[in-house]
Amino acid sequence: MIKMKITLSIIIPMYNAEQTIGRCLDSIERQQVDFPFEIIVVDDGSTDDSIGCIEAYQKKFANIELFRQQNLKQSAARNNGLDHAKGDYVMFFDSDDIVEKNMLQIMVHKIEADNDLVMCGIKKIYPDKTVVEDQTDLTGAKNEKDLITNYLDKNKEFDTGLWNKIFRRSLIQGHQLRFNNGNFFEDSLFNLRYLLNCRPGKVVFINQILYDLYKTLGTTTTSFNPKISYWASKYENKVQAILNSRGLHVKTAIINAFKIRTTLYIIHHHIKYDTSWNKTKQRRYWSLYSIPAILKALQYLPKRYAAAVILARFSPQTYIRLYQKKNPVT
Repeated sequence: MIKMKITLSIIIPMYNAEQTIGRCLDSIERQQVDFPFEIIVVDDGSTDDSIGCIEAYQKKFANIELFRQQNLKQSAARNNGLDHAKGDYVMFFDSDDIVEKNMLQIMVHKIEADNDLVMCGIKKIYPDKTVVEDQTDLTGAKNEKDLITNYLDKNKEFDTGLWNKIFRRSLIQGHQLRFNNGNFFEDSLFNLRYLLNCRPGKVVFINQILYDLYKTLGTTTTSFNPKISYWASKYENKVQAILNSRGLHVKTAIINAFKIRTTLYIIHHHIKYDTSWNKTKQRRYWSLYSIPAILKALQYLPKRYAAAVILARFSPQTYIRLYQKKNPVT
């Protein structure tokens, strides 16, 4: 019997997702498409009945595959999924999110129009509010250098995330792209490496909200990781090595802007999850950068990040209090 050629592989890492994986799969399976697709669920050592949920769906849908691994986190799960993917194109979803009507059809048809990367808008759903991201600086770049500097300094969450994108598997396989860096910034690194292998002008954005990202406690990092500074340093070094390997000579102020954004991410992690965090420790983090270096870097950051950096650097106690109020641990 001749096997049907698969157009799209959807990879979903899963860990203790019995409460949400059903709605995720329902939103995918109800899509109206004119091509065959597969759903690859990689269970990352769940201790609840996530496996039972998938097995029940497999009885209803023939396009769902389940692979199991010990608890190795999302990077390993996505790599596992890539090892089994058969589609021409790849998408990565999270087990607690859903996709909007016609997402698959729209995204696949767009990348089939000789594009290398297609992005769409997202809806971030918090317990008390909904936030939309539907504008990007990635598609306005005129050359590779502008694309990469925009990605490093002007990115929004949906620029560095995976879930609102469709990738060519031939590019992933041809350049041996995989996820690493200890489950911190691994999405950003993967996207950066992929972007560097896209053709100029073949990164496109669909101005539609097609993915719903649920911002609740679940499968992502929800506790303090004392190695976050180590992984952030590794991330920065890998980015610099990538730029050097491509001969992309980027202004020092732009590199500092990228590193300052990473520093802000580390500070946010400490504020939210490190009970010993205080203004003195926060000031120590900023001592890595001179005040003139910070001021020069600010011009390359989006306004809201620039404002956050100023407050976090010069009024740390106020920043800690405001951030904790806006982002309570539940």
